[in-house]
Amino acid sequence: MKFVTLMGSPRKEGNTATVLAWAEEELRAQGHEVDRIDVIDCTIGYCDGCFRCQDADGGPGCPLEDDANVVFRRIIEADGVILASPLYCWGFSAPLKALLDRSVCLVKRPASGDPVYLLGGKRAGLLVTAGGPDEGNADLITEVFNRFTEYLGCERAGRLVVPYCRLQMELGPNVEVQARDFAQDMVE
Repeated sequence: MKFVTLMGSPRKEGNTATVLAWAEEELRAQGHEVDRIDVIDCTIGYCDGCFRCQDADGGPGCPLEDDANVVFRRIIEADGVILASPLYCWGFSAPLKALLDRSVCLVKRPASGDPVYLLGGKRAGLLVTAGGPDEGNADLITEVFNRFTEYLGCERAGRLVVPYCRLQMELGPNVEVQARDFAQDMVE
């Protein structure tokens, strides 16, 4: 299988990157291909709600000229996607949130007929690092992820929230094992 990982942290060597790297290592060890995209390196503008993407056939079709369509095509070509983000105000980091907002172009809703899901059936996982607890803290990002994957027609395959890691490399015991288990969930 081929997975695209969307690393949404602005810190390329922070906690989110470390935990995601463990999950990616496990996927590769199982023989899967991993394509990491550091969203912070992409130029992704905000969705302006024009809905011109709905008129485009054969792909995302967002008329904004930035990196979003390239990222979307890489995800479309994959079997699964992992969204990795530090928890910012109970949600995704701003760079990743901008990309997710633009994903309206991944579901085509023609005037007549059924919707077309460009990511339909793909496996999706959520990996979050948080400065506080999971309960009452990461519940909102989880709900957004659940609704996002439902909208896109994806299969929710894994969820990992790593709580109480405020400082660089302040990861609790067994987090590497949890990250590798998360990777296993992505393929089972």
